[in-house]
Amino acid sequence: MQLSFQKGRFVVTCSYLERLKVRSAGFYWDSVARQWWTKNPRNASKLSFCADSEATRRLQVLTISVTPWTGPIRYPSDLVLRGFQRRAVEWALSRNRSYLALDPGLGKTIVAAVIRSSAQAAVVYVCPPYLMENVKEEFDKWRPGIGYTFIHDNHVTPAQYFLSGVEDFSPIVSGTMVVSDAIISRKETQNAIREFRETAEMFGPVILIADESHRYKNLDAVRTKALFRSLVPQFEKVILMSGTPVPNRPFELWPSLNFCAPEAIDYVGRFDYGRKYCAGFESAYGWDFTGASNTEELARRITEKFMLRIRKKDALPELPPKTEELVLIDEDLPATVREFDAKILRNFSPDDTVQEQIEQLLSIKNWEALHIATYRRELGVLKAPHAVRYISTLLSETDEALLIFAHHKEVIATLTGGLAKFKPITITGDTPVSKRQGMVKEFQENGDRRLFIGNIQAAGTGFNLTKATRVIFPEYSWVPGENDQASDRAHRIGQKDHVFVQYVVYRNSLDRKVLETLWRKREITSTL
Repeated sequence: MQLSFQKGRFVVTCSYLERLKVRSAGFYWDSVARQWWTKNPRNASKLSFCADSEATRRLQVLTISVTPWTGPIRYPSDLVLRGFQRRAVEWALSRNRSYLALDPGLGKTIVAAVIRSSAQAAVVYVCPPYLMENVKEEFDKWRPGIGYTFIHDNHVTPAQYFLSGVEDFSPIVSGTMVVSDAIISRKETQNAIREFRETAEMFGPVILIADESHRYKNLDAVRTKALFRSLVPQFEKVILMSGTPVPNRPFELWPSLNFCAPEAIDYVGRFDYGRKYCAGFESAYGWDFTGASNTEELARRITEKFMLRIRKKDALPELPPKTEELVLIDEDLPATVREFDAKILRNFSPDDTVQEQIEQLLSIKNWEALHIATYRRELGVLKAPHAVRYISTLLSETDEALLIFAHHKEVIATLTGGLAKFKPITITGDTPVSKRQGMVKEFQENGDRRLFIGNIQAAGTGFNLTKATRVIFPEYSWVPGENDQASDRAHRIGQKDHVFVQYVVYRNSLDRKVLETLWRKREITSTL
């Protein structure tokens, strides 16, 4: 008797006397091909003792194997890995398939960087375009000295360039390929990923990490098919990550479970899954799977071996009251401000970047036309469309309530107009004082209003906006106390959650360097 895998199904070749054992395992008889077959891995696993190499590999891919991680957890000694992050690292390292569902702000990218380092593996990291630069920043911090291959919307970097770095605490040469999920369905992208994987496998294991994996909820979408049908089968180890694993309904988990953890749902098909866990019913328009049923059973099944769910409330004892990070715009600074930006950085250190000292540049020939206030307004206007896209994605894919702060009227107008479908509540200096408290109450009490946009000066003090757990600054004040006051609208008495604060900046800009300098100075003064 032999079990093999042919043309998408498991096939058994056996003697006449062995046929009863095969049939009892759940196989069907194909009278044309004259062979026993099944597409159900659960049935095939009953005959795994006689599986050939390909059938064995297929069964291993479709079955979650758990081997406790006993190796070291590697990261730079000057950084602190929190206990819940270590737990996530060990969970993923001990499984061939895993889903890390950590709430926003808990450091999924940090976890990924430490996984990569500890496993001494190369990584193909698939994520939304707006996260690509942030991934590189975190990996640089938590695993310095590695090489990168970036695949953007407009070009594919040759995959052979990934072998370019060695870190102090790892003896191997390895790298990371960061891929925009917007283009993973393209043939040239998939070819580059395959080339990267095949080259990297000569040096060690290769891991596929799919960040924001809740985006792969529709099996009919091109992006979802590309990930689960083309990429996932190539890798022995796959890690899905998301802060919102089930943003709307259980049926959206079906693709992830079907292709990465079918045993967690007992290998049931899409239709049976929908009927059992999505309150499926047949209407006049066909079957409806938009509901939820048997949710406790589903949660127990998927968290037993596959999904690790860590919420902010579980991690609060280990978290600071606020976590701050950059949201990097992965583009070069536009020409309208690039020259002025570079001139300042050549003549002043970030510690000097206060208005009075920068004003000295204005007397230099050809610089009279650009005032520092003009520079900052221009920069805010340039960042606003990027912020709109990022915020729109967050509101569409999560149930979070957000506070957005900016300074200039043009920027706030772009944010309010670009996010109009989310019914933002906006307070600026022009908003009558008599109406502001009522607008705050509307935000706090109306579940349909999840977006508050405010001018830093007009809305950054005096209000209680604890409904929000994430604060985003497309523009920020160069007076650090004003930023803290604004973010404290969410982080104040009545807030029972962790507050996540993000600043939108161009990666190589004065804007970013000033912010990092402000953070450093605040850290120093807080210890005095």
